[in-house]
Amino acid sequence: MLHNGRTPPSGPSFGGCNGLVPGSTRRYRHLVAFSFRRVRPAELTPGEIERWRGMQQGNDALRSPYYCPEFSLIVGEQRPDAAVTVIEEAGRVVGFFPFQAGRLGLGHPIGGILSDHHGVITEAGVVVDIRRLLRASRLRRWTFLELDTTQPGLDRYARGSATSPLVDLSDGFDDYVAHQGTQTDFFRRTFAKQRRLERAVGPVRFEARTTSHDVLDQLRTWKSAQYIASGFYDLLAEPWVIGLTDAVATAEAPGFRGMLSALYVGDELIAAHLGMASSSVWHYWLPSYSLDYSRYSPGTILLASMIRHAPTIGLHELDLGTGEDPYKDRVANDAVELVSGSAEPTVAHRTVGRIADRTIEALRRSQSVRGVVRRARDAVGHRPNSAITPGAGRRRRRGGATRSPRHD
Repeated sequence: MLHNGRTPPSGPSFGGCNGLVPGSTRRYRHLVAFSFRRVRPAELTPGEIERWRGMQQGNDALRSPYYCPEFSLIVGEQRPDAAVTVIEEAGRVVGFFPFQAGRLGLGHPIGGILSDHHGVITEAGVVVDIRRLLRASRLRRWTFLELDTTQPGLDRYARGSATSPLVDLSDGFDDYVAHQGTQTDFFRRTFAKQRRLERAVGPVRFEARTTSHDVLDQLRTWKSAQYIASGFYDLLAEPWVIGLTDAVATAEAPGFRGMLSALYVGDELIAAHLGMASSSVWHYWLPSYSLDYSRYSPGTILLASMIRHAPTIGLHELDLGTGEDPYKDRVANDAVELVSGSAEPTVAHRTVGRIADRTIEALRRSQSVRGVVRRARDAVGHRPNSAITPGAGRRRRRGGATRSPRHD
């Protein structure tokens, strides 16, 4: 059920200089006493990383693995433009703002196109004046693509919205299936295909987590072929993306781990998925499969196996990410709203940004300058079309069987 019309859970906030969230009468600590310090992710001290981890794990609105410090640290190992602005009050750290600093001071989410959720990580009661934060971060603009609406005060910056479906497994797999009629049919059909595959070829085996580099290599090979066949840019040809997926696949830290999953028939790998998990959320990220077995829908069998297995390893939510893929409608029993837009530190920067947006849009429509458009998008942090299955939900209202939203 969409998190609409309800008081959002406590989360990091954006507001004005007066320390009030727009539309609220609650007084937050005044930002005049705050200081900001921009560093590389690798320059964070062990104490600061632990402080970040404590803020993230203590706030349900930040439960996605994207908000874990480890994700930003991994990106920092691969991207020289990765940065973190540390927010302090009287010498005590009260927040972190991870981002990528592109050309001309144009900021993007940490992880760029691979970032499905991003924002400011703060302790409760801290309101962030986005304009001061951007100036301190030496950014002329920060573009956000999938920002959670539980961060109040962002209406003035949001220009688009998206719905991110998710699978809520808080009460276990059996309860999830029992209360969702469409899901019951989905799993019945999917596991029937699995039985047919077993009769025709051999036993099917699901491995929830492996660190096998062979599995990762095969997954990337399948995914690259999928991108190329679909006419999309092959992100996995980028050296930094290869390095990032290598690191995520083997990551293991308190409250964060890489989740490289595999599906076999006999000893043959037929589907794989690379994702991440926090202490409670499994993020669905990069799936692919062997076309030789497409008649049996191995990717769907893998997804169904992940959903069934998640509660057994303490993961109570599968975040499917934004996108129009029909399978998400078939399995989702909840959703979260996200917004996209950009923020600038001054009115002048905002005006220049809008002119740049209109110029890029005009170029995009010109069939003769596609190469220019691609470079312009890269420069301002626009997300190109991608076959990646992206997409953290925030805690939301539950109650019996709920219909997942359509993604038309």
